[in-house]
Amino acid sequence: MEGEQPADDIRAAASEIVANAVRHGHLGEDDVIVLSGTVGDVIRIEVEQPSPVIGAEVQRQADPAESGIGLRIVDKVAKRWGTDEGPPGIVWFEVDYWPGRG
Repeated sequence: MEGEQPADDIRAAASEIVANAVRHGHLGEDDVIVLSGTVGDVIRIEVEQPSPVIGAEVQRQADPAESGIGLRIVDKVAKRWGTDEGPPGIVWFEVDYWPGRG
């Protein structure tokens, strides 16, 4: 999905990394997840959680009925993605941005 990036794809990828933070972030009752984005030559989306990010990888043989497809979506949408282990832990992705397209 390189090149033109529909906004729906970016929203889906962002939603997946937020869901992963909720599901795998070992959050306490008062913990906060922060979603942020920047637009420049690329669109960069980051999700920050108070706990470290450990073992974030694309599950190639994941069962869609279970879990494990979130980072496959991110990997398909993003030009680049990665993690900053932390704490705080951050999962981020970038897509190329061209005004007036996508």
